[in-house]
Amino acid sequence: MAGVVVQDVTKMFGQTVAVQDFSVEIKDGEFFTLLGPSGCGKTTLLRCIAGFAHVTKGKIFIGDRLVSSEDQRGFIPPEKRNLGMVFQTYAVWPHMNVFRNIAYPLKVKRFPERELRERVNIILHLVKLDKLEGRYPNELSGGQQQRVALGRALIMNPDVLLLDEPLSNLDAKLREEMRFELKELQNRIDVTIVYVTHDQSEAMAMSDRIVVMEQGRVHQIGTPSEIYKKPKNQFVASFIGKSNFLRAALLDVKDGILRLKIGSSGIIEVKWRGHMTGEEVILMVRQHNVEIFKKKRENTLPARVKLSTYLGDQFIYEIAVDRDTIRAQVHEEHHYSEGDEVYVRLRNPILFQ
Repeated sequence: MAGVVVQDVTKMFGQTVAVQDFSVEIKDGEFFTLLGPSGCGKTTLLRCIAGFAHVTKGKIFIGDRLVSSEDQRGFIPPEKRNLGMVFQTYAVWPHMNVFRNIAYPLKVKRFPERELRERVNIILHLVKLDKLEGRYPNELSGGQQQRVALGRALIMNPDVLLLDEPLSNLDAKLREEMRFELKELQNRIDVTIVYVTHDQSEAMAMSDRIVVMEQGRVHQIGTPSEIYKKPKNQFVASFIGKSNFLRAALLDVKDGILRLKIGSSGIIEVKWRGHMTGEEVILMVRQHNVEIFKKKRENTLPARVKLSTYLGDQFIYEIAVDRDTIRAQVHEEHHYSEGDEVYVRLRNPILFQ
């Protein structure tokens, strides 16, 4: 097991910057996730760590070893970095059964047959495939194929396991199940994991820390709780969690209480410890922090229900607040209908300028 250190890494393809000035220290045994929209540079960075791509600038260390640098003198090829990697498409051999797929790296290294079989049997049990060793990929479910790819990546006892959106091809229910299995597996084998995804639920459920990326740049690095509760900017707030944004005019500040005017709808008060200047702010509130009332209450805004969606254990409402539309996620038994005039209270808002 080893950590990964990325120092001021930039990766360019011609004149296009894929990753820019990226730095992070990933600890031994940490589950670290690269999170961001498609094209943000997360897979490119993973490929640089793996050795499939050369950095344009900067350095990468795995443990104490320099494995990549801009002058290429410190470059160590992928096969000598002691890494395991699982790709989005799994890349399992269709003509090999489960046992032979997992054993393939040992075959290439010419391991003795007895040691090879012992190692494979251990991994088969670890990834819960010990009763399926004779099956071929076309006889396996998507989740089972993913376990084959994981087993093959783990068979050489890698220092670091690199996972490039390994759950994206699974259905929603299986994807959720595999999140727990992956985290449980990491706890059992105590390996450092660098995980790539654009799915914020995956990142929140499994990660020790997350880096939120956009256009090759780092917006924020922190624990799931830190990023969710204290987003550094609007992009992070919008990408992590289900958020609403409202434009507001800052009327005055007194003793940590801000009075905000939302369009022409009304005035609310917000407790805020940070420093606010200027006349305009953006107010962010999570969908589950929007309360709906039939009658006016303290610190509420007049609104109108535009759309109601029933999801079994909850309702999702689209609500017009002056010129803006927000969403509310509520578990109340009372049901509001389209066109209802209501009042909303915005709990625990975060402000941006």
